[in-house]
Amino acid sequence: GSFIFVLILFSCSESTKESNYYNVKGEAQGTTYSITYKDSLGRNFQTQIDSILTAIDNSVSTYVPESIISKFNAHNDTTWFEIDAIFYQNMVLSKKVNTETHVFDPTVRSLYQYYKFDTKDAIGIDSAKIDSILTKHVGIAKLEVKADDGRYFIKKSTPNISIDFNAIAQGHSVDLIAAFLQSKYLQNYMVEVGGELCVKGKNPSKNVWVIAIEKPTETETQGEELQLKIKLNERALATSGSYRKYKLKDGKRYSHAIHPLSGLPVTHNTLSVSVIAESTALADAYATAFLVLGKDEALTLIEEKKLNVEVYFILAEEHGFVEYFSDGFKSLVVE
Repeated sequence: GSFIFVLILFSCSESTKESNYYNVKGEAQGTTYSITYKDSLGRNFQTQIDSILTAIDNSVSTYVPESIISKFNAHNDTTWFEIDAIFYQNMVLSKKVNTETHVFDPTVRSLYQYYKFDTKDAIGIDSAKIDSILTKHVGIAKLEVKADDGRYFIKKSTPNISIDFNAIAQGHSVDLIAAFLQSKYLQNYMVEVGGELCVKGKNPSKNVWVIAIEKPTETETQGEELQLKIKLNERALATSGSYRKYKLKDGKRYSHAIHPLSGLPVTHNTLSVSVIAESTALADAYATAFLVLGKDEALTLIEEKKLNVEVYFILAEEHGFVEYFSDGFKSLVVE
C-alpha cells in the first residue's frame, strides 16, 4: 500500500487524441485510478474497468460490509469457507511473499486494530497483550487455501483470525486491469490505482513511460521539486512509505508498518521503499515487506533469495533524507 503521489508525465495535447490514446479516470477502493491506453478502435473501457474494480471490492475490501473478506473475518469457525478467484489469488501471492520474506502477513490486521493507527490516539504498547494477539490472531500459516474444480476455499486454524489485503490488493487490481487490456490486444498502456502502477509499450509522446515518485516532505503538501523521475518499461512500480503515517511515543517515531513476528511497529529509519517488479501485486507486497525489514535487512534478503526486483529507499538521517538506489533502479532515473 502506498500514500505516494505518482505523476504520469506526458502532455495531453490534441495530438494525443490523433494518436489514439485514451484516458479513463475514476474513484475506487477509497482511492483514485487513472488508465491511459492506445486503441486504434477508439473503444472506451470505463464500464468494464469499473466492473473489475467493483468485483475486487466485493471480494477483498474490508471497507465493504458485504464483501467476501468482511464475511470471512466475521466467520468465527474453522470449517472451509468458500471464496472467489480474486481472494484466492491474493492469498496465494501473500503466502509466496511470506515464504520469501517472513514479514509479509495479511493477518496483522488485529495488531493494526490494537494500535489504532487510523485514529489520533497515543500508541500503547502492552507486551502481554501483544503476545496474546500474536498467539491467537497472527500468522499466515494459520490459514489454508485450496482450489477445487473451479471453486476456491479458505480455512482458519483458529477462529479469531482476521485478515486484510491492503498491502497487495491494490497492486493485484492493477494487474487484473492490465490483463483485461491485454485481452483486448492493447500493447501500449499505463494502469495506475492509488499510486501503484504498471506500464507497457510507449506513452503518447511515443517514448518510454516516465513516472514521478514523490519524495517525503514534513508537510502534507506535495512539492513539485521533490520528485524523482524514472523511465519504466514493461515493469510495475509500487511504493510503501511511513513518513505520513506514524505515531510518536517517548520521542520515538513508530511507523504504521508492523513486524508480524515481534508484533511491534518498526522504529528503524527507512521512510519509504519503491520497488520495481514483474507484477504490481508483487511490487506492492515486497514494498511493504521491505518497509518492515528496513534497508539493510531488505538488501540482504534480495541478494539471498535472488529476488527479481529493483529498489529505491529513502532513509531519515539526522541531517535530513538520504536516498539509496539499487544499480538497476539508478539506471532508470531521468536527470
